[in-house]
Amino acid sequence: RRPYDGGGGGQRPEKRGRTTELSAVEVNVRRLRQYIITNDGLEDHLTQLVEVLKHEIPVFANQIANTILACASEMPLKTGTYATLVGLLNVEHHTFVADLVAAALATLSQGLREEEGASIDSSASEGSEGGGVSLPPPTAPAGTPLALHQARLLLRFIASLVGVNVVEVGAFLRVLRQLVREAAPPPSEDPPAEDPDHPKGEPSDVPSPASWQPRGDFLLYCT
Repeated sequence: RRPYDGGGGGQRPEKRGRTTELSAVEVNVRRLRQYIITNDGLEDHLTQLVEVLKHEIPVFANQIANTILACASEMPLKTGTYATLVGLLNVEHHTFVADLVAAALATLSQGLREEEGASIDSSASEGSEGGGVSLPPPTAPAGTPLALHQARLLLRFIASLVGVNVVEVGAFLRVLRQLVREAAPPPSEDPPAEDPDHPKGEPSDVPSPASWQPRGDFLLYCT
């Protein structure tokens, strides 16, 4: 490689491509994530956080909602803090809170359908390259798939939203009734032996107790 010869008026040509500087948007998003993740739930600190978020929701609604949901599903000791935060935001931002609750219910449904591996996406709340505050790595009790454990925590968060007048009691009871119905065992009727599509001795499409029982037990445990 030849050394730079000083051409071009004595200035090095500007390098293009990578940059290590964060844009103003990225800086603001990182700041909001830090405020949400590290909030300790004290009244004054929650009030300050609400004042910050209510001015940023028109621009960063998705990022704020995703961070709150990720915190609720990964930091069980602060469930009440984030439920209270959502309740305070609901005073002035009904549409934002309604969308957040809808996203929570959709994520809950998806998590309960997952048997292995999948988990609630917390990428929206992780620090960007170069540092920043991020959520602790998600964990689950031994023998419980991570997605199901996070779904249980999310259900507890939704239950807490009843206490701050965000979710109606009747609506939450409908969710619980649906979980109980899904926990019921599937029909156990055996196919007719003379049916050529189900010869005798071949397994039917009906799940065995070993396949549905653990999930049914977990749904009842959540309820």
